Amino acid sequence: MCKLCAYLFVPQMGRQRHRMEQLKKDITYIIGNERAEGSIAPVSPLYISRVLNVPLKDVEKCMKEI
Repeated sequence: MCKLCAYLFVPQMGRQRHRMEQLKKDITYIIGNERAEGSIAPVSPLYISRVLNVPLKDVEKCMKEI
């Protein structure tokens, strides 16, 4: 990989990783909040996607890792 490519590509990978880690924290918070309110129904990825206004595929990917 040339130096220019590394300069442009590597920071984007770091931002993507940070974004996914933050999304995991947000998903965990939403699920915990739903449980604290007494809801025992499963929290769907579609619901979380709409609450956080993020793409459904990102939410599904994170929920598989949690």
